[in-house]
Amino acid sequence: MHLAAAAGTPVMAIFGPENALRYGPFLPADKREIVQNLVSCSPCTLYECIAEHHRCLKNLEPPRVFAAIDALANRIGLDRRTT
Repeated sequence: MHLAAAAGTPVMAIFGPENALRYGPFLPADKREIVQNLVSCSPCTLYECIAEHHRCLKNLEPPRVFAAIDALANRIGLDRRTT
């Protein structure tokens, strides 16, 4: 993600408990798409979930991720179904 951003390549990133504003790709908004569940205990920087529920990751459904990919592809003029 960071190497792609450094090269100016559009990025779709999935974040769990981390702070996406702090650790996310440093790109203009039209060149990035962030998928993240903001839950009551986020952001957190723990390697182990102390609440042991991992809601920030477990509730990331594939349709939401694919919608983010499609949104980014549309913004940069790419049809992901043909590439």
